Amino acid sequence: MFHGALGYAVELGPLAANPADRVQWRAPTAAVSVNPSTIASPAQIRAILAQVVYVRPDLVTFFGCLYYAALRPDEAVALRRGDLILPAHGRGKMILTAACPRTGTAWTSTGRPHEARGLKHRPGGTIRVVPIPPVLVAMLRSHLRESGTAPDGRLFRGARGGMLSESVYGRAWHAAR
Repeated sequence: MFHGALGYAVELGPLAANPADRVQWRAPTAAVSVNPSTIASPAQIRAILAQVVYVRPDLVTFFGCLYYAALRPDEAVALRRGDLILPAHGRGKMILTAACPRTGTAWTSTGRPHEARGLKHRPGGTIRVVPIPPVLVAMLRSHLRESGTAPDGRLFRGARGGMLSESVYGRAWHAAR
């Protein structure tokens, strides 16, 4: 963001060149992207999802998507009925085409805190096909039957029907833990 602001100053004229371009730092690469000791066990996940039922039952499937399909929260927020292939038995699929991160109203072109974008770290227009296990297929079917979708087809919505925000699912997760 700072680099972009300096680039904008170059465009407007106060700076002749972007001084940040001279910085030669690169982020270190990790040998392993996820530490296996930090991943919850299936028993721990079942226990916490059982607690989410008491806090916000409409979010159990949201958290199931994060665990069973390894979705980022902003991908799950953007998930729509049309993105799902849910067979009667066996594994299903999610066809992810967008994410909906919360960036704040000052940083979006719509003036709303969420803005639909492409998938993180992928070229525009890229899709990601995610296989989902039978347990998540069943959770999604149940969620659709009991909660339906928002008018625009989104699976998960906030307390008043709008976009599901990180403050809402964050409070539910912390209360369940």
